[in-house]
Amino acid sequence: MNTTDNLKYLKTLVGGEASFHSDQEAAINSCLEKGTRTLLVQKTGWGKSAVYFVAAKSIKETHGKMTVIVSPLISLMRNQILNAKELIDVQSINSGDDFGKIKETQEALLDGEVDVLIVSPERFANEYFQQNIFPSITKAIGLFVIDEAHCISTWGHDFRPDYKLLTKRTISTLNKDAAVLYCTATADQKVIEDISSNNKLTKIITGDLYRKSLSIHSLGEQTFKFSIAWFKKNKELLQGSGIVYVLTVNRANALAQYLREEVGIDARAYHGRLEPSERISIENDLLDNKLKVVIATSALGMGFDKPDLGFLIHLGIPKTMTDYYQQIGRAGRQLENADCILLSLPDDDDINDYFIKSKIPEQPISDLLLKAIPATPKEVLQKDIKVDKEKAPKGKHRRALSRLEADEYIVQNANGSYSRTKPANDYDMATVQPLIERATDQYVEMKRFLLTDQCLMITLLKHFGQESSVEFNCNKCSNCNEGSKFLNPTNEEISLIPDIDELEEKYSFSSKTKAELADEMLPIKEGDFTVGPDGYINNSITKELRKFAKKTSDELSIQPFRVLSKELCNQLTMRRPINYEQLSYVPGMGPKKIEEFGEEILQIISSNT
Repeated sequence: MNTTDNLKYLKTLVGGEASFHSDQEAAINSCLEKGTRTLLVQKTGWGKSAVYFVAAKSIKETHGKMTVIVSPLISLMRNQILNAKELIDVQSINSGDDFGKIKETQEALLDGEVDVLIVSPERFANEYFQQNIFPSITKAIGLFVIDEAHCISTWGHDFRPDYKLLTKRTISTLNKDAAVLYCTATADQKVIEDISSNNKLTKIITGDLYRKSLSIHSLGEQTFKFSIAWFKKNKELLQGSGIVYVLTVNRANALAQYLREEVGIDARAYHGRLEPSERISIENDLLDNKLKVVIATSALGMGFDKPDLGFLIHLGIPKTMTDYYQQIGRAGRQLENADCILLSLPDDDDINDYFIKSKIPEQPISDLLLKAIPATPKEVLQKDIKVDKEKAPKGKHRRALSRLEADEYIVQNANGSYSRTKPANDYDMATVQPLIERATDQYVEMKRFLLTDQCLMITLLKHFGQESSVEFNCNKCSNCNEGSKFLNPTNEEISLIPDIDELEEKYSFSSKTKAELADEMLPIKEGDFTVGPDGYINNSITKELRKFAKKTSDELSIQPFRVLSKELCNQLTMRRPINYEQLSYVPGMGPKKIEEFGEEILQIISSNT
């Protein structure tokens, strides 16, 4: 291995008088060995991206081979391209690209002008990519990288089964000399087992995950009003700018607008439904300290690098300990101290339960797809799979295909087509029950962490098998340091904060992207939608919805708009959802409202259509 060249590449990549961290050079050399399978586990900010970019440069210069990087988020892809531009030519293909951009990248790949290609795992299920792009570059790949490899375990079993399929679908097709690198900052024993189960790992390189700059504070189980009152009271004690993580898009939109318009705090909402240009703008404003806080879902997490991020708050607990460590790892990379605040909200359990179950394809959708896919040796392209779009919406359709493939009911062929390998009436939903139990157990473990009286840092490190990194306690977390600098709000301060339902109802339509998603997944039905002087659509559905809202509000002693607002009544009337899945795409319908009123709403729509 040419250490001199690798060091030169590192200095070009990061600038200055850079030198290799512990194990960095060993990881690079592992990538340069033909046919190796390496798992690299190092803490956030250690420089994992430097490993695969330096290795990619060396492979290109020495062997003329390219590198493919599998990356989970578009924001991470942008960050990777930006970081590597001084060293090597990096391009990506992602869901935000139009076909013209994809064709342009394809031509560059065919001409050998691309050194590194970054894609999502779902790209390997895309028919065009499978038929026209990947086969043409397979033999030219010298290094295949799965960044944030813990997603194979945390997402591959439910939310994004394409992660679980990477080995069978993609890695197995590489030439035998291609090296494979799995990178992550968070690999507990279960993650390592999931990665190793289908991959013959050659090496495992692990480092110390302890982040001395992080001060973890658990506020336990609190109300939404308390959490916002706490933030208002302590915002001046929170260094610089930071991120507040919430569990839903509606909550991100509502809280950001409330803080901006009614509290006077520079806040923006960040989530996966924003246009790419909006996400880039927010990321740049946060990097430039033009914002005090970004209210974000998990879409802003892995790969976002702001070395001076001063605080990170969770209003609602993450699904897993792995998610939690990944997110707090955004903070304090070049600071002596960064505060990480954790609390749970009353609806956390309901939201988590909804997300767990919504990620598992429903039996009817799976049955429809299996009946539409011919048995081997016959095959059908995805675009030619004919199913009722109302019974199998596009988003669920795609996830169900990957789930059925992961469970070996169907197989994706080399040309991207699908064939059925089992009888069409043989799918058993009991096969996914362990997935639900696994996700539930991970969530329960996260709740135990929230409520423990032990050192929070040691408890976190213990989860990843590294409790020995701290000898006794961290002397910084809320359980070790009783003299916290933060102040709890008074009852009067708490009473001034609006209820979360009120905020979400008021601001849920501030984001056009929710309506755009509804247009795609549940378009407005044909009909005579005349609006009366009161702003409501004049027809039987709206009238019955208003009656229901009034009756329910009387029973609960709340205002009718808290049940169904004027805008929500009109949206339900125009879109006429027929099931819970479709109901979730209606602007203004969050998990809590669906759980409380979903059945009655669907009955009203069905009876008046």
